[in-house]
Amino acid sequence: RHDLSELAAGLQAEKADALVAHQARHSFDLGQDLMLDASLIGLGADSHLFAVTIHHIAADGGSVGILLEELSRLYTAKRQAADAELPVATYR
Repeated sequence: RHDLSELAAGLQAEKADALVAHQARHSFDLGQDLMLDASLIGLGADSHLFAVTIHHIAADGGSVGILLEELSRLYTAKRQAADAELPVATYR
């Protein structure tokens, strides 16, 4: 988590860009790290930037789509103070 809400808008954007760029350059240690890195950057009381980096070994085009859909459902449910309805995972 990073709170940039106290910064002026121009500096806020510059710092947020730098944080996201730093995260994107992160090298995963396959022996120790989780294969997903996420940052929540606070820009104001109701304004945030959520950055996610996933190692290619942990995701492909289909799974990234599922992750984004489920994050969207969870976020919408949280904003509406409701329970999230996520599909049950099926493996073949």
